[in-house]
Amino acid sequence: AYRYGGEEFLLHLNGVDVATALVICERLREAVAAMEIPIGHGRHMGVTISFGVAALDSGDIAKQVVARADAALYLAKNTGRNKVCAHTA
Repeated sequence: AYRYGGEEFLLHLNGVDVATALVICERLREAVAAMEIPIGHGRHMGVTISFGVAALDSGDIAKQVVARADAALYLAKNTGRNKVCAHTA
């Protein structure tokens, strides 16, 4: 996992196909959404996360796959947030 921007992180899943990456990200999304974060005085808050998934294709440079993952992330954000979306060719 790498911090990529203010609130963005890259998760590199070596040797994992897109279908498996979607399952992994969905499990992470569900786990985070289920958390209750204490904020003091007996109060809690929840957070959600969105994921954009893209495959590293033969001949790609990192910038290309990150751009595809970023496009998938913005699809998730723009269609309701708290979701996992994959880049489709």
